[in-house]
Amino acid sequence: METIWLSHSVEETLALAARFAVRLRGGGAVALQGDLGSGKTCFAKGVVSALSGVEPAEIPSPTFTLVEEYRGEGPIYHVDLYRMRDAREAEELAWDEILAPGAVALVEWPERMEKIIPYCQFRLSFSKEGEGVRRIALAERATSDVCR
Repeated sequence: METIWLSHSVEETLALAARFAVRLRGGGAVALQGDLGSGKTCFAKGVVSALSGVEPAEIPSPTFTLVEEYRGEGPIYHVDLYRMRDAREAEELAWDEILAPGAVALVEWPERMEKIIPYCQFRLSFSKEGEGVRRIALAERATSDVCR
């Protein structure tokens, strides 16, 4: 089953992300897919903020650092694989920590390392639907299907 949200502003995207974050209180991995500028990083910032208490404006994009770590009830990892040219580069990241039970992992551009996608309980697909409108499609994998 797929859930569709439409967001008309950054503030709306952050609010949707905060509501979604409740599902991640016990941990989980999220694949964030979509074109550049479609809202992935904004949504990730909203989730990180809701779980860690850090203001969204204080949360940098991990495009150049690859991984940013935060603390909430457990570790929160925001991963951006955009700059990865080869899946082998991405494999060098500390996936055992990023995908550990109780950790939250938000992975942008997971298709750069396809084998990470089966580890994601949630898959969010972002697209631009017009001037300032973003479509966010949520697909959730049954918990028994999650490879942890």
